[in-house]
Amino acid sequence: MRRRNLAVLALLITLNAVAVAEAADPPATRPAVPALIVGQASPRSFIVDGRLRFSANGGLAFRVAAEGERQFCAVYDPADGTPLILSDGQQTLVYDLENSRVVRVPNSRGTVRVDWDAQKEKPLSFDIGVYHKSKREKLNDENAGFRIDRFVEAAATLAHVGRRGNADLFAAERGGGSVESLAVDPAKADTFRFTSRKGRESFDWLELEATMIDQPLPQNAFAFPDTARLPKGIHLVELDEQALPLFLGLLQNGTALTAKMGVAAGPAALPGAEWDALRKRDATFGAIYRKALAEQGVELRTLPQPTTTQPAR
Repeated sequence: MRRRNLAVLALLITLNAVAVAEAADPPATRPAVPALIVGQASPRSFIVDGRLRFSANGGLAFRVAAEGERQFCAVYDPADGTPLILSDGQQTLVYDLENSRVVRVPNSRGTVRVDWDAQKEKPLSFDIGVYHKSKREKLNDENAGFRIDRFVEAAATLAHVGRRGNADLFAAERGGGSVESLAVDPAKADTFRFTSRKGRESFDWLELEATMIDQPLPQNAFAFPDTARLPKGIHLVELDEQALPLFLGLLQNGTALTAKMGVAAGPAALPGAEWDALRKRDATFGAIYRKALAEQGVELRTLPQPTTTQPAR
């Protein structure tokens, strides 16, 4: 087992580029992390911030906050903080870059879900979506959730490989050289960090940090704009009964979000005159939208570009 631990440690140093010192006193048991599901009784509250990368320099960020019945979900471009999806659990604002408008979807919930199914060839899954229900109480069927607890329970190769600051660092390698890692501070039960890296990639394709688990959350964690106060420049669209089904279909197949997702992927990912035009439109329209949100206390942090390392040879 010790040989296995050292092998995984060496792989993590190469892939994650973090200083990890082998712990003199490794934990006797696996780490314990809770299932984080919006609306559940325990834990009653949490904040999850994370990033999904399409490439080393492009991708999406997300933020989910929950406390009892209150919730907030944002999926946004980490380069500028423009939300593609902004939801308070009862309504959702969708950034429709292609049509230079923001669409309000009533009786809807924006969600982010991370799950682990050990029976699947690719056990780790990530899902973002906007779900509409004709009856508002049915929205509770579409809550956001982060099931890192399932990874801990099922990962056969999970091993303690050292420490990152005050946190114990655990890692599990699976087929193709993919590595998942989990950092847990024994003195801070309200926090953990999870990352996943595919095979020989030089960056983590998924990373998330859970904080304030079962702690009182600040009021601004749930800040959501009053749509009646949004300026005309963002072209807010309220969908009628005829237009709503069509737009919901565009959300379901991803078309409504494609333009901004392409911009967030980075210039190198999608070159061409059409994409250049969309980037220019996004620079102007996105700035108007962010300013309008900031005036109502809604701001999403921009994230620095990641520092990549060379993949293991």
